[in-house]
Amino acid sequence: MCKGSILACSSLVLIASGALAQERTYTTDADFDEGTLINVNHDSPNNDQLQLNLETAPFPFINVAASARGTIVRINTLTGAIIGEYLSSPTGLGRNPSRTTVDQFGNVWAGNRDEATDGLGSVVKVGLIIGGTRVDADGKPNPMGQYLAPPFDYNTCVDRHGATINDPPDGLIKTSRGLGNILPWPDITDGVGGVTALVEDADDECILVFQRVNADNARHVSVDANNNVWTAGNFGTDNAFDLLDGNTGQILASFDVGAGGYGGLVDGNDVIWSSNRGPGPITVLRYDTQGTLTTADDTWSTLFAPNSYGLGIDSNGHVWNSQWTSNTIHEFAPDGTFLMAYPTFGANNDRGVVVTPADDHVWIANSGGSDVSRLDNTGALVNVIPLGANGLTPTGVAVDSVGKVWVTCLGSHTAKRIDPNAGGGLGAVDLTVSLGDGAGPYNYSDMTGAVLLQAIQQGTWTVVWDSGSAGTDVCAISWTSDEPDGTSITVEARAADNPASLPSLPFVMVGNGMEIIGVSGQYWEIQVTFDRDPGIDLTPVLFDLAIDCNEPPTIVCPDPVIAECIDGGADVMLTATVEDPDGDDLIVTWQVDAVVVQVDAVPGGGPADVTLDYNYAFGAHTVTITADDGQDPVMCVTTVTVDDTIPPDLLCSAELFHCDDDDSSSSSSGSSSSGSGSGSGSGSGSGSDSENWGDDDRWSDDDDGMIVVNFSAADQCGLAFVYAVIQTAEGDVPVNDGDLICLSCCDDDESDDDTHIAPPAGKGSSHGMSGENDDDSSDDGCPCIHITSAFAVFVVIAEDEVGRSSVCSIDLCELFSDDDDSSDDDSSDDDELADLAMPGRWLPRTR
Repeated sequence: MCKGSILACSSLVLIASGALAQERTYTTDADFDEGTLINVNHDSPNNDQLQLNLETAPFPFINVAASARGTIVRINTLTGAIIGEYLSSPTGLGRNPSRTTVDQFGNVWAGNRDEATDGLGSVVKVGLIIGGTRVDADGKPNPMGQYLAPPFDYNTCVDRHGATINDPPDGLIKTSRGLGNILPWPDITDGVGGVTALVEDADDECILVFQRVNADNARHVSVDANNNVWTAGNFGTDNAFDLLDGNTGQILASFDVGAGGYGGLVDGNDVIWSSNRGPGPITVLRYDTQGTLTTADDTWSTLFAPNSYGLGIDSNGHVWNSQWTSNTIHEFAPDGTFLMAYPTFGANNDRGVVVTPADDHVWIANSGGSDVSRLDNTGALVNVIPLGANGLTPTGVAVDSVGKVWVTCLGSHTAKRIDPNAGGGLGAVDLTVSLGDGAGPYNYSDMTGAVLLQAIQQGTWTVVWDSGSAGTDVCAISWTSDEPDGTSITVEARAADNPASLPSLPFVMVGNGMEIIGVSGQYWEIQVTFDRDPGIDLTPVLFDLAIDCNEPPTIVCPDPVIAECIDGGADVMLTATVEDPDGDDLIVTWQVDAVVVQVDAVPGGGPADVTLDYNYAFGAHTVTITADDGQDPVMCVTTVTVDDTIPPDLLCSAELFHCDDDDSSSSSSGSSSSGSGSGSGSGSGSGSDSENWGDDDRWSDDDDGMIVVNFSAADQCGLAFVYAVIQTAEGDVPVNDGDLICLSCCDDDESDDDTHIAPPAGKGSSHGMSGENDDDSSDDGCPCIHITSAFAVFVVIAEDEVGRSSVCSIDLCELFSDDDDSSDDDSSDDDELADLAMPGRWLPRTR
């Protein structure tokens, strides 16, 4: 049966590449077992859900500093197998690592005691990889291969292949395969650290960060609740502390109060506890960070501890501090109050301290001999456990994932495991691991990560999901949970097309049901963190988690259109191509100037061409097309402009009525064309023989006459106005279509022989004419227009809605002119009328 105590059922299940799987829900025990469970479980009776273990435990590995070799050795605490050995600095820089500490994700951090170049120390971070298949560089399986190929059970190492030789990652992790298999680390760029200190030069792709820190000869290394790392020095020129970003190694904050830095831990209240062995008095530094990056609000004190060395913490938050040469251990309350000193018995020179969470017993490494003391939580001796001849000079102690105690032995180059339940329940060694000659495992710190988990009470569930498509994005993650007061669940995600590249990317915090911006890739790593405050027995519960990585629709937008206006508008057909990569049904909405005019359905996501045939009014229009798959609508915008490039079509004429030789009436007319750009003339006439319209048989200087004005205009997109006038030297006279206008040609004396002629039948109303003869045109209200050779023109202007104008005009002086006053007939007048038309012209928009 699958259990969740530490790495339960931690095999990675990947969906076959190429499958268009865009969603996944985890809700059953089998679903959760596709990921890695650390300190969470789905044990009966609470199946098909995840909750924190009652007792949190670290990964099943211990990370031993082989100080004399300048390496870190990783041991599987369940089997005793050494799975890797890693350099602690690039070639040419100081090493001698002595303190190792493990973060929430199984990465180990170590300080280098021998590094003081330029007054700076150094720290290194080494990642963790579990599972995978040993292969050669070409990916062919080989148990002795230098590479690991996915799928991995768990991985924080980074595929750096190609970082310096300009080729792509190979999808493999090059890393140590065991004791003595130490890969080179040339110092090309890594040795100086940096703002971000991500490693580029190490052959081993599990070496992740190398940072230069303010404290030379770095010793103290501890992890806080945010998974950031405090590092400090002692016995050097200062006691400087730096807070490093747990992902990149960037220095986030610093302080130096002249104390601490020899070694220590961070408790659940973000308080740093650190031994100080010089310079200055030997004490314990208690430094309260207040849980912030700024040091301005921090408080601190030094505690009485005249032989201070190792530090451990119990489930009550009490800190236990071994006293180097006095064979005693001090107990401090969480607020720093000294509580009691207890004898440790066993050999002298007490160093490392650890507390087993199952019983709160305190274990002390007695490095003056070859034994370990075990006290209960009241300080009473339980047992002094002998380590044997190959257990010389025990320096560090740590608790593993199943509660066993590991001891590193400096004098015999070994690591030993003690089962607390062996030896009649008093504890006894059950496993010894040789670290090889010259290892010199000094150690004295949290080599497994158990101290951190005792302080923060945290667990994680991590799963990698293959979406089946490269570049998958627009994902949302939702979950159902129960989070009692003092507990919480947080969800983070990252993605890459190469699963081996995932650890190089930062996690992004996820909101429940909200789209994740800026994350894309075929492989999605989801990490759920379960937290509870110290002293709380309740647990947060995750009931289910769903990933929905919808691919949004696509639209090929139609190009902008300019159409000619006809009858006030234009019919325009637009076609857009829509498609949904997921095959979701689409609803396509067309909007013209923000008004919905058509909705189309596209089953199965297309691809499909959708068309809008619409009549657009004159002017510019915005057309918005939206394709909605029910999750992530997309839109595009185009324009339709209905233009009018043709001026109005304009016709005008002025018909002249006068007497011929036989006293019968006759008429003549002249016309000009519209503003189409070419002139034309036309004539039309009408008359009546029933009345003589003149006193003489021809026009003379003092004869009267009349004209009928006619005009019409039309435009594709409508007229703004049509305006007609007769322009004379005396002013403009507005006229309407069909108006009769009384004219007197060169009549200077206004004599009584001016005859006002009544309008002919069928010609419409006269323009202010009485239809009576009168001996003075100025008295009867008839606005006779005195035609002079200087100025008399019939003008018509038509303008359309966009301001384009056409004009036509007739020179009335020419219409009345006669080249021979003694002529006996008027036939020449009619001939001349054909030449009176003037071409139409474009005019600017003026009135």
